[in-house]
Amino acid sequence: MINESITGVISIKGIIPQFALKEFDADSVLEEASPEDMISLISSVASEFGESGLHYSFMPECRDLHIRVIDLGVEIQVSNLSQHIEWDLECKSDFILLRSVMPSTVSFDSDTVMAMNEAHPNIKLYLKNERLVIEEAYYLSYGVNVLNLMDRLSALLNTLSTIE
Repeated sequence: MINESITGVISIKGIIPQFALKEFDADSVLEEASPEDMISLISSVASEFGESGLHYSFMPECRDLHIRVIDLGVEIQVSNLSQHIEWDLECKSDFILLRSVMPSTVSFDSDTVMAMNEAHPNIKLYLKNERLVIEEAYYLSYGVNVLNLMDRLSALLNTLSTIE
C-alpha cells in the first residue's frame, strides 16, 4: 500500500465555496461521512467567518484529516473513530471526531476548564500536557440532518475562535 497524503486549498468567494467538493441539501440526512464530505461541510460553514478559505491535508495511514480554517487561525483534526473502517478520501464512516488543540500561549487551570465544560455541554474540553483540547464527536449512524450538523460545526468553529 502506498502511503501518500492528499493536500489542497479551498478558496471561498462570497457565500459559496469556489472549489466545493460536494454540495449537500440542507434538509437531507447524513448517516456517514467521508473526508471529502467533511472538507465540504467545514468549507461551507467557514464561509461565515471570512473569505480566505481553508487548507486541508489527509493522511490515510493515520485515518486523519487536518484542516486549517485560515480566517480563524484554528486547526482541526477530523478522525474516523470506527475501528472497522479503513478511512480513505472517499470511504465513509459513521463515527467522526473533530479535535483542536489550542496553542501553548492559551492556558487555563483545571477549574476554568471544568466551568467551560459545564457551559458547553456538546463539546468536551480537557487539559493534555498543559494545553487545552477541544473535541466534539459526531455519531451519524441513525442519521443527522445536514442543517443540524452545519449548525454544530458553526458553533464549534465559533467556540474555537473565541477561546483566548
